[in-house]
Amino acid sequence: MLFTCHKALFLTRQFLQPYLGEMPVNYSLRYGFQYEQYLNSIGWAINVQCYVPVINLFLIHPVMIFVLYSNRPSMSRGIFWGYILTEIGVILFDVCTFFVRIYFIAPFAAIYCEGPICRMGLQKSIIMTILSIAIVTNIPCFIFLLVRMHQAITADLNPRWKFKEWFYRLLFFNNWSIQILSTQYALFAFVSVAVGLNVPGFALFAKESDDSLELYKQPELEWLLSRGGTIFLFGDYGKPQYFIYELYVLGVTLITVAPPVVFFFVQSMHSLRLTKKIALSTKTQAMAQRMFQVFLWQMTGAFFCMIMPVSLLFIFIMFDLRWFVPDAPSTFLRFICLTLKLITETMVRKLFGRTSFSMSSFVASSGYTTSQAAT
Repeated sequence: MLFTCHKALFLTRQFLQPYLGEMPVNYSLRYGFQYEQYLNSIGWAINVQCYVPVINLFLIHPVMIFVLYSNRPSMSRGIFWGYILTEIGVILFDVCTFFVRIYFIAPFAAIYCEGPICRMGLQKSIIMTILSIAIVTNIPCFIFLLVRMHQAITADLNPRWKFKEWFYRLLFFNNWSIQILSTQYALFAFVSVAVGLNVPGFALFAKESDDSLELYKQPELEWLLSRGGTIFLFGDYGKPQYFIYELYVLGVTLITVAPPVVFFFVQSMHSLRLTKKIALSTKTQAMAQRMFQVFLWQMTGAFFCMIMPVSLLFIFIMFDLRWFVPDAPSTFLRFICLTLKLITETMVRKLFGRTSFSMSSFVASSGYTTSQAAT
């Protein structure tokens, strides 16, 4: 079996030889890094993070913005601006990806980056602040879009569950001066503040541990440093000394933000089930089904594009999983995280453009007007 694995690696390297570097292979590396050095997969990942954002910025994003503006008359104003805000967020994320170019180095409680700003000698706190802003910006924009999509689905299917009325009844808001505020914008502001707290958290707590100089002597980290990038070494395996406090803040943020998203999804499914029990036109039911499909695909894309790879990264930072994940699976997990982060990002952008065009075209053909979708 071992001979077969080495033979497969040899044949793979021979096939990819024109694309691989000439760096000598250090077979003493652990945790699967010897395979990554042998195949120069880090170089591939860094190059992809250079080319993919450029393609997104100069091809995919302009097409999506054109599709949105060309179909604006047939779309709800809230859904339109939800897409625009989400698009701004992912554009910022693409720009950050191009300039930072991170690489997951589990099982170490660390992150490696090799982008231009990681080679400029900037303070690590500045780099982490830039990275956190790019990540955080996407969350409130996407949740605002989900709220608008939820309202478009439930507006005619189950009017008593309109978010504004439900929110007022829950919090007993009877004062007219409070009711004139848009609840959805209030939720957007609340989520923005909640996730925004992570930016100073990254800036303050994304510091290297006190024993980082000793930890840098490990062969895997020495090899990475020889590439010229920057390592954010938060501590020993599963023991981030200072960064653990930011992970606590992030955990509280997720606990705060996740329940509304789950509620919107479950309640939308419940409303769709009601279509079989209430007298609605065929067009209205078909429109709701189509919009729910868009809603489902967007949530699925967000899960695989952002939540899963980031969760795997932070799990390896918080816990020492060397006993549980040997060399080959470690390599596979690092590869999966990067694949989900890089490839799925592009697919999600295409998906958002395709679904927004599909939804707006269907709305126009169904005669579903802006006033019907607005809350």
